[in-house]
Formats: sequence, C-alpha cells, structure tokens
Amino acid sequence: MIEPLVSVIMPVYNGEAFLREAVESICCQRYARVEIIVVADGSTDGSASLAESLGPPVRLVRQPHRGLPAAHNRGVAAAGGELMAFLDCDDLWTEDKLAIQLAILREHPGIDIILGHTRRMWMAAGGDGTLVRRLSDPTLALSLGAALIRRAVFDTVGRFDEATTHSHDWDWLMRARELGVSVVVHPDVTMLYRRHGGNMTNQFAEGTSAFATMLRKSIARRRAQGKMASLPELPTLEDYRRS
Repeated sequence: MIEPLVSVIMPVYNGEAFLREAVESICCQRYARVEIIVVADGSTDGSASLAESLGPPVRLVRQPHRGLPAAHNRGVAAAGGELMAFLDCDDLWTEDKLAIQLAILREHPGIDIILGHTRRMWMAAGGDGTLVRRLSDPTLALSLGAALIRRAVFDTVGRFDEATTHSHDWDWLMRARELGVSVVVHPDVTMLYRRHGGNMTNQFAEGTSAFATMLRKSIARRRAQGKMASLPELPTLEDYRRS
C-alpha cells in the first residue's frame, strides 16, 4: 500500500535565521513521503535563496508580500498531498509528530483534523551565562502547526480569509468546526512555538482586536443558522474512541 503524501506548508517572511532548523525538524520525521512547500512572501533577506538551496523535499514558491493568510493559501494551492500540515518558519515540530498523527488518522478515518499540544520555546541565560533553550508546560491551542489535516477538509471549509491579519488560523478552524468537521485532540506535544521579538503575537492590541472580531463573526454565523452561540468542547482522542 502506498503511504499518503503529506504536504507541509511553510510561509516565510524574512525568516532566514530560523528557516533551516524548522525544515530540519520536518525532515527528521520518521516518515518519508513528505513535500515541504516554502512560500517566500516577498522576503527581503536571504530566506528564499536558502530555501532554494536546500533541495528536495523542499520546493520554493515565490509571491509578492501579501501576508500570512495569502501565503498559506498559495501553499495549499501548490500542494499535492492527501494530507496537509503547516509549520511557521520560526517554529519546530517534535520528532514523532507525523508518526503519532498519521497512526491516529489511519486508525480513525472519521477524524478530519487531529490536533496535538504545543510547548512555548525561548532562549534564556543558563547558570554559566550561556544561552539555553527553555520550554513551557504543554498547552492546547488552535494552532495549524500542531495539526494534521485531511486535504478534503479544504473543499468543505474553503481557504483562509486573506482579509484577516491576525488569528486567521483560528478563524479557519472555527469555520471548520461550525461546518461539522471532526476535530479531535490528542495529548502528545507536536509543536514547539518559538518566542522571540518578531512574533506576531507580540502585537497584543492588534491581535486582541482581531481575535474579538473573529469570535463575533463566528457567533453571528451560528446564530444565522439557528445554532447554539457556543461550540462544544473539542473531544479528546479518548472521548472519540469511547463514542
């Protein structure tokens, strides 16, 4: 049996400092059928040239700077895989992410999106003054980088909203849940979210405003369809297996 191709979409905007390590975290997965689509979103540093130099399974797609949702959409359009995954160029996957999530999707064909946990990662001074990597406790977030998604879900939900400057991943996942797409959570950590000065989440006011707008839109859509104003909690894998 031929294993499914996993397409990994990696948008890059001036991410040269982190790009190689992010790609390596994908290439070290215990799964061979992977393509990595790096979408160079109008970068002015050397990130596009670096991506191009890495060779297969990396494929470079260039576009003028249009923002993260547009870069994700461009990557989805270019992808050929039956399964879709995402990773920002400054984040990392854990080494067993694909092995764990592929096994779950094989076992449960009714699951459309499987979502793991995330740990925040940052560099801090160690006792001897050198920089060491610190990790937070695992947390659950609606993060594309922690998920593995069946390609058919994009036919149901559509593309990312390019008018949304922040929280476009939450917006897409909320739309998926509203449409009855099966999203299930498992307890394993699958992504390390790097904290640094350039994170979009540092734009606190803009992010909070965008998140509130996203929630209002979601509630309005549900009320227009005569549905509950709130969505049920995401089921865990154990809940799903018991149902």
